[in-house]
Amino acid sequence: MGSLLERFRHDLETALRTRRLVVLAVLYVSAALVTAFAAFLLLRRAHEFVADVLEADPEEVGASLDEALAMATPEIVAALFGSTVDQVDPALAASLPMAMLVIGTLAFVPWLGVLTAFDGLSTPVERRSLCYLTARISPASMAVARGLALAAGLTAVTLVCGALLFGVGTMLLPVPEVGAGVVALLRSVPLLALFITAFTGVVLTASSVVRHPFAALALSGFLVLLVSLLPVFAAVEGGVLAALGHLSFLSPYRWVGGMHAMGWGAWLGSAGALAALSVFWLGVPALVLGRRRL
Repeated sequence: MGSLLERFRHDLETALRTRRLVVLAVLYVSAALVTAFAAFLLLRRAHEFVADVLEADPEEVGASLDEALAMATPEIVAALFGSTVDQVDPALAASLPMAMLVIGTLAFVPWLGVLTAFDGLSTPVERRSLCYLTARISPASMAVARGLALAAGLTAVTLVCGALLFGVGTMLLPVPEVGAGVVALLRSVPLLALFITAFTGVVLTASSVVRHPFAALALSGFLVLLVSLLPVFAAVEGGVLAALGHLSFLSPYRWVGGMHAMGWGAWLGSAGALAALSVFWLGVPALVLGRRRL
C-alpha cells in the first residue's frame, strides 16, 4: 500500500509538471473564461439594442434585463440538461456558471484525457522502462496508480476552471444566489472526479494494449468515442449498433444524471455507478499490464 501511494504521489507530481498538461489546462481554462466574457458581451449588446429600440435609459433597461435573466436562470439550466425545473437540483438551477462547468466537463474533459494520458502506459512499454518502474511495485498497481494520478491532475484542472468560472461568472453575469453556486460546485466535484477517473481508465485501457504512442493516441480516441456513443446506440433498433447498445452500462455518460437531478438518491446512484466504472476501467489496464511479459 505504501508503494502504491508513493507511486501515485510521484506520478501526480510528474503529471502536474508535464508541459502537455499545463498547455491543455491553460487552453481549457482560457476557453471557459472566453465563453463567460462572450456571454457578458452578448448581454451588454442586448442591453444596448433594447434600450435603442425602446428609446429608454440604458441603465434601467440593463437592470430589468438582468433581473429577467436571473429569474429565468432555472429554466435555462433545466433546458441545457434536457429536464424541467422541478427535476433539476435547486443549487445547480440557480447557478448558470456551474451548469456551464458541468456541461463543459462532460463534453471536453474525456478528450483532454485522451491528449494527456494516451501514452501513459504505452511509452514505458515501448522504451522498456517498465521493469524499472515496477521494481518496487507490481505492474498492475503501477497502472492503477498512474491512472489515479492522471485523473487527479485532470480533476485539479477542472476545480481551477470551476473556481475561475464561478468568480468571473458571478462578477459579470446576474447570478440570483451566489451561495447556491458554491453548493452546486461542492455537490458536482465528487461526481466529476469519478467521471474523469472512469474515462482515464478508458484511455489507459487503449494505452495498455499497444506499444507505439501514435497507435495509442488513435486507439484511445476511438475507444473514448465508442464508449461515449454506447448510450446513443442503446436507442437504435436492430443491427450491430443496437447490439453495442446493450453495453451502454459501461459508459460513464449513462450514469451522470445525478449531477443535475434533484435529491440525494439520484446523486448516490450516480456516485455508486461511476465508482464501479472507475474500478472496472482502471482494472482492465491493470490486468493487461499484469499479464504482459516484461
